[in-house]
Amino acid sequence: MATVRETLGSLDRVELVVQVYGVVNATPDFVEHTSVIDAASDVLVDVFGAAGQHTRLAVGVASLPANLVLEIQALLIVTP
Repeated sequence: MATVRETLGSLDRVELVVQVYGVVNATPDFVEHTSVIDAASDVLVDVFGAAGQHTRLAVGVASLPANLVLEIQALLIVTP
């Protein structure tokens, strides 16, 4: 959310959250990837209401750059 706000100048410019792709840094035995990404989805709906509802993909990987725990990519429609 901070990156979107910084890039757009305001969250008010977001018209629609189309898709979210969540990548979770996890061990091979971890199977709750969707639960982790559920939290990100919930935040988007809380902030943007119906416009925050989106399609989503959640996956797990063995490592992420800089040892990040989570990486979220979102496709947004914004006003100019």
